[in-house]
Amino acid sequence: MLSLLIPTYNEKENIPELLERIQKTLQSSEYEVIVVDDNSPDETWKVAEGFSKRFSEIRLIRRLGKLGLSSAFLDGLKASKGELVGLIDSDLQHPPEVLTKMLDEISSGADLVVASRYVRGGGVSNWPRSRQVISRGARLLANILLPKVRAVKDPMSGYFIIRRKSIEGIQLYPRSFKILLEILVKGNYRKVVEVPYIFETRKHGKSKLGTEEIWNYLKHLLRLVKETKSYLRVFRFIAVGLIGVVVNESILWFMTARVGFFYLFSAIIGTELAIVNNFVWNDLWTFDDMIRDRTVKSTFSRFLKFNISMVGGTAISLAVLWALTTLFGLNYLFSNLFAIGVAMLWNYLVSITFVWGFTPH
Repeated sequence: MLSLLIPTYNEKENIPELLERIQKTLQSSEYEVIVVDDNSPDETWKVAEGFSKRFSEIRLIRRLGKLGLSSAFLDGLKASKGELVGLIDSDLQHPPEVLTKMLDEISSGADLVVASRYVRGGGVSNWPRSRQVISRGARLLANILLPKVRAVKDPMSGYFIIRRKSIEGIQLYPRSFKILLEILVKGNYRKVVEVPYIFETRKHGKSKLGTEEIWNYLKHLLRLVKETKSYLRVFRFIAVGLIGVVVNESILWFMTARVGFFYLFSAIIGTELAIVNNFVWNDLWTFDDMIRDRTVKSTFSRFLKFNISMVGGTAISLAVLWALTTLFGLNYLFSNLFAIGVAMLWNYLVSITFVWGFTPH
């Protein structure tokens, strides 16, 4: 049985069509729909109440106050009966017809099915540039700070179905409207599947995304980082990088000052030796928990990926080194420190996504 939760706030014009389309889509399935309304001023709750009196599959929870989507999910979860729990937006931007494919994936053994905008066949309809930048920026931050969310390409989705047992006993703390992010980090799931869908243009009402929600998301993200201690990985990467700095600077000084090589050539040698040093430390320490295969072949494959991934960082580093030394006349050792710092963020992002990144189950 599927318990489909629908948080609502001022969606009076959208909720009738949504409920009708859900009923048509799920008519051959066992399901219940729970509308969780935050006492909408436009009386969305009254419309949902009318449906609940006519159809036994539809229930209403009316909350006094605007408490937010994530807490609506938790209140709906407590009141629900199904072995499966789903979440869908009330603004018709999530086409309910996709539920059929999502349930098929659950029947095939998935523990969590995410309706995704970012897999083949998915997409967004008429989003402004600013909204695209916000969405991609949120995904990037989540991928950098919470590697486990990389199990899916659309961790920001608000449209999903999960087996109840995968979140039983898990303490969820609602703050942001991105409840899926916390489920991905804390949930006890094994198989995740993404189903493509097109994020439709809102027909009625106004978007709930604003400055307050963006701020709540950032606070939510930082709390998850603290709870999962993901920040320790960043510190380890920085520590390894600092060791690499010592190797890099030492080789650069020795090859230039003692051997007499041109400083850029010395920098290339120092950079490569620092890469070898950093790979060993990162493989054994920083990303140790992300490695499933420690055979010689797999380790060598990661080493090659690490070298390839560092090409961009090396190019950035050398460009900054050249510019500061040649154009601005700084000492090459001082310039190199700046160059390494600029390249460090790039190197971490590429390392955690390309070399040691989590992959879908």
